[in-house]
Amino acid sequence: MLNFVNLVSRACKGGMGTFAQQWIPANTRILEFTGNKVIRALVNQALMKGSTDCFLQIDENTFLGASGKIDDYVNHSCEPNCGLEFANDRVYLRSIQHINRGEELTFDYATSQKSFPFRFNCRCGSLDCRGEIGDYSEIPGTKKAYYLSKGVIAPFLVQRVEPVRIRVKEKRVAH
Repeated sequence: MLNFVNLVSRACKGGMGTFAQQWIPANTRILEFTGNKVIRALVNQALMKGSTDCFLQIDENTFLGASGKIDDYVNHSCEPNCGLEFANDRVYLRSIQHINRGEELTFDYATSQKSFPFRFNCRCGSLDCRGEIGDYSEIPGTKKAYYLSKGVIAPFLVQRVEPVRIRVKEKRVAH
């Protein structure tokens, strides 16, 4: 995996985290998620066997597994400094604000989750913490609008459905 900026993984309150080793401006592509694609059925099997959550949902029934690299250590926050960028069948971590040297990189996991097979308690510590990491549908409306404005929601969650037009027959009135 190509690191776009200088990063390091190290211990943090949630186990391991990914930290910036330089100042990162807003709207910077930071790294690429490079795990193998896995279908939902295999994720469910891994869960039944006691696997921990190392899956990033990229489509309704497709996930990226662990890569064994630094992208595996990007943690969740309900007030993240990064988000996911989906481009040309690839997934990147992109800053949504300026990030200081030494700051942990985080994104809101729910911005790519629908009917996600894992639920766990959030330990991000933010004032807006939702308490549990769940699906996109559980993100408050104002936060969804913010993420939409930053372009960091998985495309399969926000695809537009064409409105259905209903034709109404006119009643003819006899004169």
